[in-house]
Amino acid sequence: MILTVVTRALRAHLLGRGERTDGVTLKAFVPVSVRGDSDRGSQKAGNQVAGMIAPLPVGCEDTRACLEEISGAMNVLKKSGQSVGATALTELTGFAPPNLIDQAARIQIGQPFVNLVVTNVPGPQSPLYMGDRELLDIIPLVPIGNNMNLVVGIVSYNGRIDIGLVADFDALPDLDLLGDLFGEALADMAKVAGVPNKRPREKSPNGTPELASAT
Repeated sequence: MILTVVTRALRAHLLGRGERTDGVTLKAFVPVSVRGDSDRGSQKAGNQVAGMIAPLPVGCEDTRACLEEISGAMNVLKKSGQSVGATALTELTGFAPPNLIDQAARIQIGQPFVNLVVTNVPGPQSPLYMGDRELLDIIPLVPIGNNMNLVVGIVSYNGRIDIGLVADFDALPDLDLLGDLFGEALADMAKVAGVPNKRPREKSPNGTPELASAT
């Protein structure tokens, strides 16, 4: 459902720019946890994260059809073992000489495989406090990778969803407009799902929109 919200927002943004979306499917790199059940909750396990390349069919006109298409594609990807393959590739660096890895990291080669990164991190679903002050939001900030123009960071916290957008200004100078479209896409998703869409607070304490924060 989160990927559908991202897809609908990107579609609206492209159409607003006058871009053609017919038949267009973007590709998003989506980090996923590959930690086994026995390691869940263990602080010694560390971050065991791989990734999958998820299709975002921005050419799809209907929200429900878009949701079904993405859900079907993600189910296939999860069964295909793509995330396990990504883990195997990242673990290959453990066999390479450190100086070789260092030199390789300096070579800026544009990757043609994905258009953006979308993270979806489940946060605590009960309020956190520092002293008597309640934490209201967790705004994710994910750096842009090589040959990337947009990163969508998503964190759920205490029954809410916060979205942080980071983009290359030359490619997306209108990032604030895209942030507004995420709110509209989420409201549309709620309507399709037949659930009430809770109205977000107008502004967070730092003055930024709470639902979608653009950086």
